[in-house]
Amino acid sequence: MYSGGKASKRYRSPPKKWIEKLQKGNKFNKAQTAAIRRQLILQSEDPSVYSTLGALNGDDRSIKLDDSTNVGGLIPKIPNGRDAFKFDKFDPKARRVIYGFFHPFANAGGGGERVLWQAVKATLEASPVNIVAIYTCDYTSRESRCDMLNKAKDKFAINLIDQESIAKRIVFVYLPNRNYLTHSTYPIFTLLGQALGSAYVAYLGLFSLVPDVWIDTMGYPFAYPVVTAIISVPIAAYVHYPLISSDMISSISCNSVFNIGKYVYWKLFALLYTWVGSYASVVMTNSTWTNNHIQALWWWGLRKEHIRPVFPPCNTEELATLTLDNRSDDVICIAQFRPEKRHDLIIEEFAKFLSCANLTSKPHLILTGSCRDEIDEATVSDLRVLARKHNLVDNEDISFVINPAWSEIKTLLSKASIGVNAMWNEHFGIVVVEYMAAGLIPVVHFSAGPRYDIVTPYNDQVTGYHFTSVKDKSLSKDDNQVSSQSVSSSLSEALSLVYELSSEEKMAVRQRGRDSVTKKFLEEEFDRQWIIRVNVLAKLEAVRRGQRVGRANYD
Repeated sequence: MYSGGKASKRYRSPPKKWIEKLQKGNKFNKAQTAAIRRQLILQSEDPSVYSTLGALNGDDRSIKLDDSTNVGGLIPKIPNGRDAFKFDKFDPKARRVIYGFFHPFANAGGGGERVLWQAVKATLEASPVNIVAIYTCDYTSRESRCDMLNKAKDKFAINLIDQESIAKRIVFVYLPNRNYLTHSTYPIFTLLGQALGSAYVAYLGLFSLVPDVWIDTMGYPFAYPVVTAIISVPIAAYVHYPLISSDMISSISCNSVFNIGKYVYWKLFALLYTWVGSYASVVMTNSTWTNNHIQALWWWGLRKEHIRPVFPPCNTEELATLTLDNRSDDVICIAQFRPEKRHDLIIEEFAKFLSCANLTSKPHLILTGSCRDEIDEATVSDLRVLARKHNLVDNEDISFVINPAWSEIKTLLSKASIGVNAMWNEHFGIVVVEYMAAGLIPVVHFSAGPRYDIVTPYNDQVTGYHFTSVKDKSLSKDDNQVSSQSVSSSLSEALSLVYELSSEEKMAVRQRGRDSVTKKFLEEEFDRQWIIRVNVLAKLEAVRRGQRVGRANYD
């Protein structure tokens, strides 16, 4: 396996007399810019000022010294006051480490972003020498790095911006060519197109800044060989879901030339997926379901026992303070407005539930979540049309709450009675944990994370309800996994089942659900598990650095 060669030096070692050239306002080529920015970030008292957000088309070659972080605006200083070029690079107490988080859609506001921001916080709190660089291509993030941190605070109650010692160690690196990552760019060979596109976007990111550790928190493993070849740093992967799985491949019926070709294409892609996964040094998954798939797929160069779940951070403690009493009959679904979340199924089944159930009071459906772009906004418009088609009156039978702040979500959760998640093979389901911590009765699809990790028996009694659908792609029921759980044949049937429970039964399910998740899913546990991996990565980084220096490549 290639581990970085002469090309690496261009990205880390600035040109001779680079400070003098900076003072004169000279421009540099992209590789030189990456090396210079790296030096400035490592030696600055406020690394965040060297973020590249706002750079036109990602071209920020006119980098300048920042007077507020340098003595006299001339020679960069490290925080303890010594000359930047005289400290011991191998002294772990003095040497800073840049952890590069590759998360192109960092502003999306979903469960993956909660993982990102909590991981960033834990990484920075683990050591004062740690610096985080977030590689993102969100358009809105180009306006201000503060916008990103404020959204993390408002959306997830993860406060980074008000802690100066943390906020100034967060650097944002803007990634151009966002369209290379979207599925709409590749009408054919979509998986392969996005995979290669992610590798190219990561390659462009390295022109702006070279990290010491590469952390993929969004699922772009095809960038790993590129990162390894160019800069030879440890790679950590937090896998939310497999890009390809045996379920997908086995679902193809080879009854036509087209399907045979698709089968061969997916099998070859799976082999490539196995190969790129071998470049990861540390692998974490978000659920039992994801872990089983990744262990089966990433067998090359990785030991299965080293691939383990690290459950996402869930704000259970705060939500567990909400009262279980005085709940309305509202049904809520919190999810990004994307097709795979199956809001259309929820609307159709809720309308059926209203027409068939014997209800003493009329429940209200609340659909809330984030819209990332115009495509998501169009999805909401289509859902409004579908609701009217099923005679659901806006703001009477159904409500849409778009891009809510965390405070608004808490208010909704404090009043609702049932929390719904309809996604097939939801990889984990942070929102389901939040439902249960807040005291809602979960009604979730019988698959993946909600099935195996979250809505599971507690003291051999139910904590929620599962359903299946005729629209499901596939389903293999393993009754041994959830023998005590109730599985309905449709969402409407599951909703009726919950509404038929007595007040005492509902209260018992709510309490058991809350008890189960508050003991199992904690932000503190995520932090603990994450920091263990960060410490491993720090040791691997020191080893890789020593190897590079030994080959006289660079440092």
